Amino acid sequence: MTPPDPYDIRRIFLTPRPNLPLMTAAERLGMTLQELKRDIADGAIVAVSTRVGTRVTKEEMIATAMRLWDQSVIEEALGDDAPRLIPEAIRLVELRARVPRYQRDVLRELARRDGTSVDAILTRELDDVARRMPRSWRWCCPTSPQRSRGQACFPEEKRAMPMVI
Repeated sequence: MTPPDPYDIRRIFLTPRPNLPLMTAAERLGMTLQELKRDIADGAIVAVSTRVGTRVTKEEMIATAMRLWDQSVIEEALGDDAPRLIPEAIRLVELRARVPRYQRDVLRELARRDGTSVDAILTRELDDVARRMPRSWRWCCPTSPQRSRGQACFPEEKRAMPMVI
């Protein structure tokens, strides 16, 4: 797979079209038509039938882009449009942490082996932690009804002390 082109990222997120032909979808996702068709057959990408043929919806294009590429690359390509296009709960924020040296080295090695960034490794691992949270904490997740109504994850009044990582 070729690295994402910022112009293609912008076209995926900003297109007014509700769906794209397979060839256009493949080009914008940086894959061959055969790779796209294989992903559709495997169920990794959902295509829809229209009067003009099989297409990939805009929402599916965005979901696939978010799965394929580092979010930092996507947000950088979107620039000032990122806050409008990516929900606040899943936009990137800077996190500083003090960890033992061996943990830092493990993160770097995992990122090197996966061909990605330490940020991507931490995001993936923290997503796993979030999925294992007790039910009473799940309202904090971006897809929960409380979050969609704008409720903060941990309202200030519930916090005894600010957490600095």
